Amino acid sequence: MRQSLKARSGKFWMNLNPLVALGSIHINRGLLKQFVLRSFQERHKGSLLGVTWSILLPVMMMGLYTLVFGFIFGSTYNVIPSENKTDFGLGIFLSLTLFSLVADSMAVAPGTILNYPNFVRKVVFPLEVLPVATFGATLINFLISIGLFVIGLVFIGRGLSMTALWFPLIVFPMLLMALGIHWFFSALGVFLRDISQFMVFLTQALLYASAIFYSTTKVKGTNLEFLLPFLEMNPIVRAVETSRNVMLWHIPAQIGDLLFLYAVGIACFCIGFACFQQLKPAFSDVV
Repeated sequence: MRQSLKARSGKFWMNLNPLVALGSIHINRGLLKQFVLRSFQERHKGSLLGVTWSILLPVMMMGLYTLVFGFIFGSTYNVIPSENKTDFGLGIFLSLTLFSLVADSMAVAPGTILNYPNFVRKVVFPLEVLPVATFGATLINFLISIGLFVIGLVFIGRGLSMTALWFPLIVFPMLLMALGIHWFFSALGVFLRDISQFMVFLTQALLYASAIFYSTTKVKGTNLEFLLPFLEMNPIVRAVETSRNVMLWHIPAQIGDLLFLYAVGIACFCIGFACFQQLKPAFSDVV
């Protein structure tokens, strides 16, 4: 019994090595490509326009945000004095696009393994591929939305500048964090079926705690200033505000924010994969 526990503990610490997770993704890249395309197509299966919605819906949402929040409400983030009406609409679209990386992973992850019971019973099938494939479909939608945001930024916003080169460095740790979260909750969802219901509340709460519709500068000097330390501990807040700065207002990223994002992203990636691998042997007993 002790030897079994030691062996499991040793495997857990070994799986914390990010190279192990990356190695698994690389080895199964052919299989992963097939499942990513399958997962992406299944999201739009049965709809009249199919995958066209992946482009049409973000365009409609960007127009709606710009019209309602920018021109009707005239809201601002109060980051720079010269903010215009389109900044807020584009800022919300960019913020929600980044937020969706994590929110979609949290929402979809609990049912990822449960949706493929036949694969769970196959001893040689690499189950860790399934969460990556589902996340891959989310990533495709993310890239489409970012492409549309850049087009909107060029034609109705302030345009691009050299500070946009910071953006990929901001997104990468977000991808690591979102994938780690996906691995963790997809494993946990096998044993705790009610977690998918709780995710509805959790993602909604996270939405309001992630500075999507406001900036932390608006919190300063108010009765809610005591919340600032908690907001700054949220990596989504750091990613969202830094992304808005570099894309909308051409303000360079702060190295401290990037270091924080990479620390959280790598930690989530490693812990999520290690937890998934630790729980994987028991999936077949539950599914």
